[in-house]
Amino acid sequence: MMANHGTWAVPRSGLIFTKTDENTLTLTARMPWNEGIAHSAQLGADVPKNQQELESYQLSDFEVIASHFRAAGITVKDITNVSKRNN
Repeated sequence: MMANHGTWAVPRSGLIFTKTDENTLTLTARMPWNEGIAHSAQLGADVPKNQQELESYQLSDFEVIASHFRAAGITVKDITNVSKRNN
């Protein structure tokens, strides 16, 4: 139901997808590690403890999301290269 060129942000992982055509969803941006996340981790919040944990979580979330969309016949692409990382 998303319009072409519409975006979908996934709050739990900071992944941002764009519908690039009728049958393609592309990961176009990822929330970067920042000092606000680090500060929240120091205060005991349920957030990644460091950049590596954030990237690992983003990779895991991308793989789960992509598998569900692919099962529904939607092509999923990643221009951020999160799926190429070896965490």
